Amino acid sequence: MFVLRLFFKILLLPVFFLLLLLKAMIVAFENLSSVVIGAMVLLIGFGITYCIYSHRYQEIIIFLVVGMIMMAGMFAVTIIEGMCDSLIEKISEL
Repeated sequence: MFVLRLFFKILLLPVFFLLLLLKAMIVAFENLSSVVIGAMVLLIGFGITYCIYSHRYQEIIIFLVVGMIMMAGMFAVTIIEGMCDSLIEKISEL
């Protein structure tokens, strides 16, 4: 059994390193893009406020869609990071 576990660890070593690299890239992306996304959310909030003030209700939908796409993208990045964490943990427990 020990030999089989060692064989699987050696076999999964490249996958382990790729997952570590992917996780590092995702964390770096999140840290670098958080400032930009925060500024975009602030601009979208100001844009929605201006559209409500000037009675341009059709443009509110555009701002909301852009905001939802940004939040969905960040949610997907967080989900992928969580999956990488769980896979790295499972490989290291093997």
